[in-house]
Amino acid sequence: MARPEPYNGWTNWETWCVNLWVTNEEATYRRMRASRPYTAAKAERVALEMFPEGVPDFADEGGAGPMGRVNWGEIAAAWNEE
Repeated sequence: MARPEPYNGWTNWETWCVNLWVTNEEATYRRMRASRPYTAAKAERVALEMFPEGVPDFADEGGAGPMGRVNWGEIAAAWNEE
């Protein structure tokens, strides 16, 4: 189910949601921080390594399918700033 854009200051819900899952838990946040700097491709690769079936919130939306709607450039920029 596609959600209205933008969402909570992000491009869309999917982008916001992936960022939340990767940065919300201390272990995943530390892994993310240790892998800087990021490009869009690297951010996508790291997120898919952590959540190969998509983040848990995507389960009702086809698993990894919504990962294709994530703005990886925006994710990379945010992860490089922190």
